[in-house]
Amino acid sequence: ITGKVNIVSHSNGGLIAKALLKLLRDKGKENLIDALVFIAVPHIGTPKAIASLLYGYDQQIAKGLILNKKIARQLGYNTPGAYGLLPSAFTAPTTGVASSSKDIESPMLLNKYLASEAKKLHQALDQINFPKMFSITGWNMPTPNSLSTTTLLGDGTVIASSSDIFKNSYFFDLKKYGQGIGHANITEATPVLALLKDIVLSTTDSQSA
Repeated sequence: ITGKVNIVSHSNGGLIAKALLKLLRDKGKENLIDALVFIAVPHIGTPKAIASLLYGYDQQIAKGLILNKKIARQLGYNTPGAYGLLPSAFTAPTTGVASSSKDIESPMLLNKYLASEAKKLHQALDQINFPKMFSITGWNMPTPNSLSTTTLLGDGTVIASSSDIFKNSYFFDLKKYGQGIGHANITEATPVLALLKDIVLSTTDSQSA
């Protein structure tokens, strides 16, 4: 028993894990962590977040019967986590329609405060490093890499270049696992769970030796 913890995070949870590491580091307590494992984490943001925030892209539930693009975009306007998923280099437009607008063909004018805070977040977290950091990245799913184009180098939500930024990186072809496996439930894929178990056990063993 090492007395340390392995932090396993998925998607936006990875940014929270890095914020926790920064907090512990500032307090001189980062030695409480053994390793960090990031699964499909948009470390430097992901282009899909731009389309989702500005236009409500791909945010419908039950084909819009439960949640439509207009309401989704309106909810996103005041959701800090959504802004944290914007690419680090993204610059918010200075014009657009109000969040309450029914015009979903025009981009929404973003919350200036939250957009600014998201920039500060990435400035603080993008360069954070740690001796044991692992990334698990899904690919081969159509993923937005701009407002008008897609790439297969992603898991449907996060492009691989944002998730794969560490030396210890693992890739999974999500098409191999049948319909229904993508960004949201990549942790349900049996090979991903097996790798996660191996990573956690190997870090624990190395610390115990």
